[in-house]
Amino acid sequence: MSTVESIKREKLNTLINTSLLINSNYSDLSILLEKIVESAMEVVEGDAASLLMLEPDNERLRFEIAIGPKGIEAKKMVLALDGIAGWVIKYNRSVIINDVLSDPRFDPTVQKVTGYKNRNMLAVPMRIKDECIGVIEVLNKRNEKDFDAGDLNVLELFATQTAIAYQNATHYKISWSRIEVTILLLQKAR
Repeated sequence: MSTVESIKREKLNTLINTSLLINSNYSDLSILLEKIVESAMEVVEGDAASLLMLEPDNERLRFEIAIGPKGIEAKKMVLALDGIAGWVIKYNRSVIINDVLSDPRFDPTVQKVTGYKNRNMLAVPMRIKDECIGVIEVLNKRNEKDFDAGDLNVLELFATQTAIAYQNATHYKISWSRIEVTILLLQKAR
C-alpha cells in the first residue's frame, strides 16, 4: 500500500470512528465535541482548531471548544460577528483562506489577545436543518502547506457530524429531564 493510500485510509478510519463516537455517548457534550473537533484538526493536519457557537442573541460567538497552543486563552473570549467566523455564520458558507492577514474579513482580535499567529485557515458552518448555529475553524496547516478543497470537504463532513452530535445530545438532555420530572411526579403521587 502506498503512503497516499495509507493516509487516505487513516482519514477514513478517523471519520468512521468519529461516527461511532457520536452514537455512543451523549452524557458529556463538551468532551464529545472536543473529540470531534480534535479529530477534524488531525485529519486536515491543522495546528489549532475551534468550535464557535452562536450566542442566543445571534449577535456574538463564543468559543465552545478551542484546541491548540493558545486554546485556553481563546476559550475565554466572546466575539462580535465581525471577522471570518462571523462571515461564515452570516452567509452560511464555508471558506478556505491561505493568506489570512490579507483577507479583508480577518479580525485580529483573537490573535492580539492570545498571541497565536494565524497564517491560514478553514472555516465551515455547523448546521442544524440548514440553520447555521456555529463555526468550526482549523488553523495553520502543518509544514507550511496550504489548505485545499479536499481539506474543506473533510472538515464539512466533520461539521455535519458535530451538528448531529450536538442535536442528539440536546435531545437526550431534554428527554432525560422529562424522565426525571415524570419520576418525581410519580413519587409524589404515591
